[in-house]
Amino acid sequence: MMESKAAAEQSAELDRDAIDQVLIRRLQAGDDLALNEIMEFYQGALHSYAYRFCHDADEAADLVQEAFVRVYMKRAKYKPKGKFRTWLYTITGNLCRDWIRSHKRRPLHYVEQIFDSQLSANTELEQMHKASPDPAQVMMENEKKSHTMTAIDSLPMDLRQALVLFSLEGNSQEEAGVLLGCSAKAVETRVYRAKKQLKKLLQSN
Repeated sequence: MMESKAAAEQSAELDRDAIDQVLIRRLQAGDDLALNEIMEFYQGALHSYAYRFCHDADEAADLVQEAFVRVYMKRAKYKPKGKFRTWLYTITGNLCRDWIRSHKRRPLHYVEQIFDSQLSANTELEQMHKASPDPAQVMMENEKKSHTMTAIDSLPMDLRQALVLFSLEGNSQEEAGVLLGCSAKAVETRVYRAKKQLKKLLQSN
């Protein structure tokens, strides 16, 4: 059953890549409507990806739109040696990195989404406080979030990207590796290092 599911997913991925190759060739040949089809398929996924970095829906939307502009402007430079999806995510990831540098901050990702550690209780606590907030507890929770932001802010970009693509975006290690231009093992190592660094930083606060 698992093998048949994996085979089906691989087939679907190959089919999507074939569609992408047709679309980018159309775009390169002057058919601008092909970009609309590319945008329709990838816009939602790219917005989710960008949002993980900037933590702002409007900023994420702007980054995605800029990514599609870059695709259009650089369409002649695309070579079908690799998957179009990889090229598109690379463009988007570079834009996110530039955004982080220009804003001198990095996004807040609630660590309970990543770890099954002691921080997994944060969401439940927040829900309880919405009903009857206690000022002291609210202050303590805000302080925890501040520490979390600081910890994530300290992660190198390569660790952050691996963490986002694998732990938050739900890609397999192989898929994340393709998007990052590294091996699945490298993704596993980066995610492990990211989690280890975050835990260490959070436990020290």
